[in-house]
Amino acid sequence: MVFNNSKDHHLIDSLQSYANLEINLASQRSPSEYLRPFSLILPCKNDAYLLEKLLHIIENLDNEFFSKKFEVIIIDESTDQKSIEIIDKLPLIFSNLNMKITRVPPGTGLLTSELIGLKAAMYPWKVVMDCDLQHSPKDIFKLLEKLNSQADLVVGSRFLDGSDFQLSIFRRVVSILANAYVKIILPFAIYLTDTTSGFFAISEKVSVENVQIKGSKTLLFIISKNPGLKIAEVPITFNRRIYGKSKLFNPLYLMRFPLEIYEYRKYYLKCKKGDSKKSLDNP
Repeated sequence: MVFNNSKDHHLIDSLQSYANLEINLASQRSPSEYLRPFSLILPCKNDAYLLEKLLHIIENLDNEFFSKKFEVIIIDESTDQKSIEIIDKLPLIFSNLNMKITRVPPGTGLLTSELIGLKAAMYPWKVVMDCDLQHSPKDIFKLLEKLNSQADLVVGSRFLDGSDFQLSIFRRVVSILANAYVKIILPFAIYLTDTTSGFFAISEKVSVENVQIKGSKTLLFIISKNPGLKIAEVPITFNRRIYGKSKLFNPLYLMRFPLEIYEYRKYYLKCKKGDSKKSLDNP
């Protein structure tokens, strides 16, 4: 990602202002003393500059954050050479962070990339979030605190009361329609306010072993694979995109989305049937 013109410099200023704001907001929260160690999974695809800003925010969270054991796992699917070069330097820039970087081939996809990160995690609690600054690091504590109260999976919701959804009317409408479609197709989704969230936390009770499903909705795959999970939601801030375009503007993605959700339905019913059979075999 190369920044040469005045528009690029304006973007850099916006990123820095956003980073400073996030640091100030995050410093107002103190994580519960009962929180357990956790792994933070960050998928990246040509967003290394934004990832660096995100890590800067995390690094500047209050000291209580660093009193907890945690690791950062970056799953990089970048093809842009500049982005790859930035990621190569991250362990030196953030030497105080326990960081792992795994490169995956182009075309691996978001679902598989995130599952690779989850399986590589050292700690039983795991948080998945985007690296493009649309998710706020300060909300990590919300997810972990809820996970601490006996939930198996906690979803960061853009639609729950108390959330801050900073997107255009178009994005809101598309997200609402996608949400509605998922609730029609997937039986378990009816109880969720945000079925397509990319910001969630899971406990050690959740299985993340992959099957041959290509997709981008890791949350839905995990719930499909693990019938009977105790699921909770917390309101989050969802910021406007600072750089790049949403996949919602990709016609190919929009065509594939309904098919992907239907694949999750078939997998969910298969897993649920298997779960029921285990219960009958082991009364």
